[in-house]
Amino acid sequence: MRPRRTWLMYLAVLASSGLFAFVWLVILMRDINQIEGRRVFPVEQLAVVMVFGLAALVFLTFDLFFVLATVRPPPDVPTILLVVTFTLAFALVLLEYSLIVLATRHVTRALGAQYHVRDAVITIVLNIWFLSFVTVQRRLNALIGSRGLV
Repeated sequence: MRPRRTWLMYLAVLASSGLFAFVWLVILMRDINQIEGRRVFPVEQLAVVMVFGLAALVFLTFDLFFVLATVRPPPDVPTILLVVTFTLAFALVLLEYSLIVLATRHVTRALGAQYHVRDAVITIVLNIWFLSFVTVQRRLNALIGSRGLV
């Protein structure tokens, strides 16, 4: 297993307006499972949830913008469409934040360090600009090196 190029992955996240973060998260969880030799994260199920969730969110968002942009005068947007769209977006963000905290905690503990609530808060704050992905990838690369998996 080779360490991944952290900044190349980060640039992909920035270039995709954050969508690649979901791919990177799946890659991180898969790598953790490979390093540990066991199923720490249910990667396949989480990937399916993310793909369908993102596809539904993109569809609902484009549907909403298409109706608002093409129909004159602009109709009243159905409240249920807004509620479902924002709820789905919030659920995906919450899933991403939860999983990056769990991945960071697992890698940090695997390196022999403590992981406290303060560390989880720092991970969440860093995730605003996706910097927590950079942190966990660097730690994962260190774990790969320390276990001689290069």
